[in-house]
Amino acid sequence: MNRSEMSCIAVHVGAGYFSEANVEKAKVLCRDSCQKGLQSVADGGHISAAVATAVKTLEDSPLTNAGVGSSLTLTGGVECDASVMDGTTLGYGAVGAVSGVRNPVLAALSIMEQEKKGLLTLGRVPPMLVVGEGARKWCSDHGVDLCKPGDHLTKKTKASFREHLESLNTSVQKDRSEGGAVSSQVSLDTVGAVGVDGKGNMAAACSSGGISLKFPGRVGQAALYGCGCWADSRPSAEGAVAICSTGTGEHLVKTALARTVGEHLAMSEDGCLSLPQSIKDHFLSHPSLSTLAAKYGGVLAMLGLK
Repeated sequence: MNRSEMSCIAVHVGAGYFSEANVEKAKVLCRDSCQKGLQSVADGGHISAAVATAVKTLEDSPLTNAGVGSSLTLTGGVECDASVMDGTTLGYGAVGAVSGVRNPVLAALSIMEQEKKGLLTLGRVPPMLVVGEGARKWCSDHGVDLCKPGDHLTKKTKASFREHLESLNTSVQKDRSEGGAVSSQVSLDTVGAVGVDGKGNMAAACSSGGISLKFPGRVGQAALYGCGCWADSRPSAEGAVAICSTGTGEHLVKTALARTVGEHLAMSEDGCLSLPQSIKDHFLSHPSLSTLAAKYGGVLAMLGLK
């Protein structure tokens, strides 16, 4: 098989914990996600649409913290973040803190595709990131499927919410009476996909329900440029690369991890072999995280041929 006939998509379902009972289910889900993404390419779709298709499959599963099965906010709602980046044009689209959109990653794809078309009427610059009710209106205006906010809830997420909220309330009471620190359990299962088609075009996409008990309106790395995903496969680039990150959003935003690691790998003579050192230099040892005892982050990386 020559290079013109080859495409590849890789996905992940996050840095969070999966019970032994769900590990095999997660592996099956990942295979299904990759297969649907590759089918999109085989059907003539662009690689950016293919990685979005792969992530859509992950959003539709209650196993992941994205779309169906997303973690709940402090007030018991679901607010999702997602983004897509096209490495050929550096086109980017994202939504943040959005409720009532069936597949946030498809909303992000729609925004990216509109950006590629150029200026809007009257010379208006098209948005790159749309949040909250504005994102839902964008979807309504551009034919992206909406849903009831409750459609993303599951028995598991509702039970986890009650458990986490009870733990938080207990910790707050202890903090007030004994001066203890408030702690909460978090879910870090951001999902993502990276891909390359037979022509060397690369793309990346990610989606997340965010941290459990997050403050309403909080936007994490999955919606922010260079933080949740990154792709650059332009002929003029140092090296072709597609990256998506997972972990604690605030840590990933402070380090702009996806772009930082992507650019480092693209310039490295050792390619992906330099990834551990890149994570150490640009994440674990980053000055903005120096006061933290625990740092949660990782990436799924793909390097293309040049």
